[in-house]
Amino acid sequence: MSHQHQLTFMVPFPPPFPNVSPGQGGSVYSPDRNDVLSGRGSQVNNHEGNIQFRALISEWKPAYNAYNIANLEKTHICAEIVARIRTMQPPGRFLQFDERLRAWLEIGDLKARKKAGQALRQKRHEECIGVSRTPSKPSKKGSEKSPACVAEASRGQVGESPHSSGASSVSTIP
Repeated sequence: MSHQHQLTFMVPFPPPFPNVSPGQGGSVYSPDRNDVLSGRGSQVNNHEGNIQFRALISEWKPAYNAYNIANLEKTHICAEIVARIRTMQPPGRFLQFDERLRAWLEIGDLKARKKAGQALRQKRHEECIGVSRTPSKPSKKGSEKSPACVAEASRGQVGESPHSSGASSVSTIP
């Protein structure tokens, strides 16, 4: 499933309008196979919908991380990934567990798109700062950085957060 997607948008064009609101559909006590679960742990990571989500992310990464792509085009890529999950049979939802209700709730299109964008950036960011998802395994690439990593580093964006003093932090999205 190694499709490379190429987008040809005519700029300017509006950002996609969100169709699903947070909490829409009420409480979900048993997620379906196409639902994408937010959170941590093996239950979330190994859920069939999350596996399908990661496969879509892998398909779209080359287009999303192309050096000449505009931010608005990236927004459309994220919206396309969310739309593909939502149009599966049965329709996929983006769910987060609510401890108070002891049920899963829809996070809505805006958070789902942010989740997709973070997942699309994740590996590139980890490679740039030298972090591995499995810290016990040594990197196969050595210390060579990609041109995108070098460009990010020159702009001072790698591993920096507006809330930190340059310390690196990486969050994992299943």
